[in-house]
Amino acid sequence: MKILKRIGLLVLFTFLGAFFCVILAMTISDGLFVQWKSLGKPTEKVVEVIRPGYVKTASGNIYHQNNRLDCSTNCWEIMDNLPTDHEPYWEMSSCGRMPSLKNYLDTKAVCQPGGTGSSLTIYALGKDGLVYSWNHSIGEGDSILLFYAPFAGSVVGFVIGVVVLLVGLYLDFLKWGRQQKNYFEQVNRIKVYKKD
Repeated sequence: MKILKRIGLLVLFTFLGAFFCVILAMTISDGLFVQWKSLGKPTEKVVEVIRPGYVKTASGNIYHQNNRLDCSTNCWEIMDNLPTDHEPYWEMSSCGRMPSLKNYLDTKAVCQPGGTGSSLTIYALGKDGLVYSWNHSIGEGDSILLFYAPFAGSVVGFVIGVVVLLVGLYLDFLKWGRQQKNYFEQVNRIKVYKKD
């Protein structure tokens, strides 16, 4: 009966591993681990996000966030006018889940094609006056992740189950050893009756 319980425990760990790995893959695919990135702010007070990468200040000036990698101090350039936007956009539903926007005063989001999938980009004006961005891409990697997640989770669950079983067997062995020791101690204490 103990063997059946242990096999059942091993099967349970295997299924739990698959289940939790699928949940983790769906969470990653949904962008729940993507963090907001602070982009600082222009030298003037921002009052509105016009579109991703462009903001309007209280004086009416338009600033563009330059995407230079070496941008560490002033990442915003003043623009004479807002350039025409020729980027292709998709419906927002093509880009998956939107993050919570409750902590932001103004936001603009776009869903763009990107490689074999799509990319959701959001620029937001925070209550602290800083501009933030959030970007999550969905592509074939997400499908591959979701496809392999149950298999990887099953392997991990199986390995954890084997470790738990081995620990259980080791503890049973120690218990058996103590029982044997007690048995031999009791046998040695028995005095044999000798007839005179």
